[in-house]
Amino acid sequence: MDTGSKFVRKLLIVAMSLFCAVIPAFGSEKPIAKIQVMGNEKIDSSAIFNQIVTKEGDPLSQSVLREDVRRIYEMGYFTDVQVDVKATAGGSLVTFLVVEKPSIGQIIISGNEKIETDKIREKIEIPLHSIVKTDRIQEIIEEINKLYLSKGYYGAKVSYKIESLGKNEVVLEILIEEGKKAWIRKMRFKGNERISSRQLRRRMKTKKRSLLSWVTGTG
Repeated sequence: MDTGSKFVRKLLIVAMSLFCAVIPAFGSEKPIAKIQVMGNEKIDSSAIFNQIVTKEGDPLSQSVLREDVRRIYEMGYFTDVQVDVKATAGGSLVTFLVVEKPSIGQIIISGNEKIETDKIREKIEIPLHSIVKTDRIQEIIEEINKLYLSKGYYGAKVSYKIESLGKNEVVLEILIEEGKKAWIRKMRFKGNERISSRQLRRRMKTKKRSLLSWVTGTG
C-alpha cells in the first residue's frame, strides 16, 4: 500500500461517525424550518444541498437524514459527515456538519530524467487547491505509466505519496522509477513453412521499437 493510501485511510477513520450521526430522539418535533451546512470551505453548499432529500417543511425522518448523510459522504470530499437537529420556535433546525478532506497545495514530480516534467504534468489534470480524491490520483498514476510504456520504458514504476503542508493542505509527490528502455534484439518466427523468416522480416514495416509497443498493447 502506498503512502498516499495510508494517509487517506487515517483520515477516513474519523468518518466512522457517519453511521452514528447525531440525531435526537424523534417524536413530537415540529416540521423542518431550516436546513444549513457548516464546515465546508472549498465545496459549495449548493453542491451538498443537491445531494440531500430532506427539504424545509418536511417532517423529521431519522432514516431520511441518515440517507442524506450517506449521500454527502459518498461525494468523496469529506472525512466526516454528521447531522444535528435542534428545536426552535419556528420548527426544527437541521445542520449538516462536514469535515473536508485536505486540498492539494503543491504537486511535485521526482525521479524523471528521460521524459520532461512538462510532458508528465500534461497528464496531471488536478488543479491546485482541489480536494484530494485517491481514485482520481490513481487514474493519473495509470496515465503516467502509459506514457512511459509508449516510450519503451516497460519497467517504469510510478507511485505517489501525500504529506501535510498544514492548514488542511497537502503536497502530492509523484514518484517515478524510470528503469531502462526496452528493445527487441532478436525476432524468431514459428510455424512459417511456406515463407522463410528472412522474407517475413523484410515484409515487416514496423520498426523494432514500435513492434515492442504492439506486442504489449501500448501502440
